[in-house]
Amino acid sequence: MSPKETQFPFAPIEEYMMRDDTTSHPMDSIRLLHFSGQLCRKTIQSAVEAVCTRHPLLNSVAEKRGNRHWWVETDQKPEIAFLDADATPEVLNASGFPIMRPLELLQEPGFRLYAVFSQKENWTKLLFQFHHSVSDGLGEMQILGEFVTHCALYSGLIPQDTQFPACDISKLPLRMKVGWTLAGYLRHYFHTAFTTMRLAFGSPNPLFPHQPVSKDAPPSTVYPFLQSLTLTQDETRTYVQKAKRLGVTVNDLLLRDFYLTIDAWRVKNCRDFSNGKTRIMVPMTLRQPWHEGIPAANVVSAIFLDRSKHQISGDPQKLLDSIHREMVWAKTHDQKFVFMLIMYLLQKIPGVLPFFLRSSKCRATGVLSNLGRVMELAPVPRDPDGRIRLGECVLESIDAAPPIRFKTLISFSALTYAGTLRLCLRYDDRFMKPKDADDFLRIFHEKLMG
Repeated sequence: MSPKETQFPFAPIEEYMMRDDTTSHPMDSIRLLHFSGQLCRKTIQSAVEAVCTRHPLLNSVAEKRGNRHWWVETDQKPEIAFLDADATPEVLNASGFPIMRPLELLQEPGFRLYAVFSQKENWTKLLFQFHHSVSDGLGEMQILGEFVTHCALYSGLIPQDTQFPACDISKLPLRMKVGWTLAGYLRHYFHTAFTTMRLAFGSPNPLFPHQPVSKDAPPSTVYPFLQSLTLTQDETRTYVQKAKRLGVTVNDLLLRDFYLTIDAWRVKNCRDFSNGKTRIMVPMTLRQPWHEGIPAANVVSAIFLDRSKHQISGDPQKLLDSIHREMVWAKTHDQKFVFMLIMYLLQKIPGVLPFFLRSSKCRATGVLSNLGRVMELAPVPRDPDGRIRLGECVLESIDAAPPIRFKTLISFSALTYAGTLRLCLRYDDRFMKPKDADDFLRIFHEKLMG
């Protein structure tokens, strides 16, 4: 590859995520694969190397040039940390998650793997850490699908001529092309104006009143904290059928139940607000057909839903109806492009984006990212329940979560694997403890099944 082909300017969303990466709140997205059994270390390493060869942004560092950053491919390999939980149990924090350290994107690639083994309990945990500038959530899940496929290939479990998803490096500049045109903006301007004002100038309540740490403070020494709730296959089918019966999407229903859980948890713990808005950030993919072949890339935006205490604590059906209407309206009027447009405009004026990011306002109470059905297309062996089987090792569960941010104390990912819905709660351990997260998830389960 020529030097020109290995260097790419950051897309607007990547630049935003790079500049919003603070010492107190690293901009990292996490994925954890929990296997029963002992995966081969050599197989893990070979699979990581194969994946990184296919996706150059996983082998790239950031370089500052004027007011922008550029991706520059490097010979420096992403780190793989092999850890023994039996000999050093402190490698896991109180929520059972492997302890990470922040990625320094100006000095190292924005991808790292922690492989943690326990022979006593016979499991392997693989924690994939991505700087969120490198890839969006859907791209990360495709990368994990490629990883397990490579593991199966090197273990002799699938044919050597197994086909992988297309990977076209020449398409990386198309990260800049997201489908928003001047004509589209003008057509939806009057719908967009209100949303833009709310996003730029609104100040929602955090999950609960607290004194935030400085953005220059070091991160938690034992982060990340994440706990999950898994529905059974029967509960998952019932929940999907419930959404169909009510004439809404599963995502609409999850958003309603997320609001109800936040309200109930606040009231129970005497951490409620008498006024103000609760805002949920909902990531929205901007991927189009021309983005196929570049999973390790960031092609995502977000919309923001605000609800008052009165709306959340009132009639649950009215709350659901209002969420459904707003989501339909947002899709009809292309509101997923608004956040991207704001980031693009802020970067056009030198100094404005850093000023915007220095704000001490709360931008969102929480995040809810729905990854949908994951790992379904990976051409690997599976057990009768649909779980991935690599020899004697079975992929029991998948955890995933976007970053938590300043005053945004919780982020949720919803995903369906092997027919079961899993809700993953990532939280700031400086303000919440595992028992608080357990209580939150218990209430969430009650709302889901209610």
